[in-house]
Amino acid sequence: QVRAVFKAALCQCPSMWLLIFDNVESPAIIQDFAPRGGLGHLLITTRIMPTSHTQQDVSSSSSYILLDCFNPNDGLTFLRNNAGPHAMVDDGGDDDHHHDR
Repeated sequence: QVRAVFKAALCQCPSMWLLIFDNVESPAIIQDFAPRGGLGHLLITTRIMPTSHTQQDVSSSSSYILLDCFNPNDGLTFLRNNAGPHAMVDDGGDDDHHHDR
């Protein structure tokens, strides 16, 4: 029931949203949690190669970009360049509490 409430909330959300599924091992996970409407987008990372079956499982409007692994800086740059003009991409940095990494 929590999943249904979560999906309904995203479908009805008046703002843009981004739902990230990291290192997906089965398309069924996406089916369980991803809404089929709303103003948002899904970002799915996986090592599974897309097939016609997995594309049908996700969405008819899905697009795939095959990439090698990113280091954190390259990943952040990719998100900033591809998330759209209104996206707020946070690098996780905290100006008041800077820590050496």
